Amino acid sequence: MPQMQVPLVRGDEVRPDDDYYDFLPKNFLAIPKEVRGASGYLLAHDGLTRMFTATGEDRGGFYNDRLNKHFRVSGNSLITVDSLSTYTNIGAIDGAGQCSMPYSFQSQLIVSGGNVYRYASGALTKLTDADFGRPIDADWIDGYYFFTDGEYLYHTLVNDETQVDPLDYAVAEIMPDKSLGVMRTADNLMMVFGRYSIEYFRNDASTAFAFSRIEQKSMKIGVCGTYCKTELMGDVIILGGRRYESPSFYSIGAGSANPLSSRTVDKVLAEYTESELSTCVLESRVRSRVGYLIARLPRHTLMLNVAMAQEV
Repeated sequence: MPQMQVPLVRGDEVRPDDDYYDFLPKNFLAIPKEVRGASGYLLAHDGLTRMFTATGEDRGGFYNDRLNKHFRVSGNSLITVDSLSTYTNIGAIDGAGQCSMPYSFQSQLIVSGGNVYRYASGALTKLTDADFGRPIDADWIDGYYFFTDGEYLYHTLVNDETQVDPLDYAVAEIMPDKSLGVMRTADNLMMVFGRYSIEYFRNDASTAFAFSRIEQKSMKIGVCGTYCKTELMGDVIILGGRRYESPSFYSIGAGSANPLSSRTVDKVLAEYTESELSTCVLESRVRSRVGYLIARLPRHTLMLNVAMAQEV
């Protein structure tokens, strides 16, 4: 009897528009392993476990291993969650949508609605220095909290996390696009993401703005929104693209941007407006040494095994 090889990871389907699409499995993980000529197989997703019901919309969380606390913004409240799945309300957080939650040796920071909140020594404080402006994203590097407000880049004082010097400002210069987000890299550089550009900064202990641009690493590709970026097993993954290109998923390397998504996934992205894509949140997860990208879109949640995506 003739034998037919059945693919264990990918398939095709024809839709009413007479076009071929990848058959995207629902609630399954792609596992890399050579099985009867296939490069991997599908395993049922392990799902989520409800821990507790809090006070509102989940707007992001972070486990601070310096303070040994799990912080989460729920609605307009900052809460901590203990190992018994009970939570404690710490204080009020203004704003809506996803929050940026960098941390330092002494504190946990929350950037929400253009405001900056700092938790340290058991208390939550809203930082009111006028030089903080209205930041949209932040990260921590070399003793500084590093911010962008969409136009300017600036940082706190190296010896005071609650103050910003009015001279400690700079701008991204490769293109006149908005600066949408920042991220510290695995090699301790600061990435600044614009809509159509990525620039890198290193700490050179300047007398005013402490960071200098690394001209040779700049790239003409950017992100759709502040949270359209994540780090996965040392790599930076983005949702974005170059000017005049449709948005897609990319892995950012040394001077290169490698596409990750298939044509079918790009057609899913094409269902969204630019404004809708700007609200997307990328997350990363590592399970059994396999790295997954999770993209939370307004009407879809996509999960991608990045290693397998780079092979097929």
